[in-house]
Amino acid sequence: MDVNKVLIEMTVKGSRMNQTLKRYSMDSNGRYSPSIFRSLLSEISVDYLSRRERIERIPDNEVVFYIAATCLNMVASSTSKYFKNVKQTINTNKKQEPIWDILSQDKSNHEIELKIQMEKDLETIYSIIDKLYKEDTITWFDKEMFLEYYLDKSSYRQMGRKYNITIRHIWLSVTSVTNKIKELYNDR
Repeated sequence: MDVNKVLIEMTVKGSRMNQTLKRYSMDSNGRYSPSIFRSLLSEISVDYLSRRERIERIPDNEVVFYIAATCLNMVASSTSKYFKNVKQTINTNKKQEPIWDILSQDKSNHEIELKIQMEKDLETIYSIIDKLYKEDTITWFDKEMFLEYYLDKSSYRQMGRKYNITIRHIWLSVTSVTNKIKELYNDR
């Protein structure tokens, strides 16, 4: 997909790519923040334009998934460009509460809906993984590596040290499960 088209699509109100980006543009109170949206869009634009060839190789049906993964990485990772350039300056004077603490407090309906959606997504992931495991499509090892990486948020290095195996082996395992989930999801 053409990078310029992707970036334009992200700015079109109501488009799937725009909605995906907006989901990650929430302030600490769980409300949409246009300034965070603009900062995130800016960092993604610079990132995608600097890696134009790689982005253009992504199949059209996987672009939204790729944008979501990019947003999640930029918002959650302390080593991302967004974190270094934007988020770190926003959070210098205040410590942000973890999402589970925010959601456990009596807040607005939006946060309750967000928690419910996260739980549904988690249930969906577990059901897909269990289905693949029961069908012998993935091994026990693949299942455990995927769950630990995505749900426990362990890094490849941490997992490598923990199990005394190579990072490449873990990466191959997690990637194979991710690809099988994409195949299953695209078949729906």
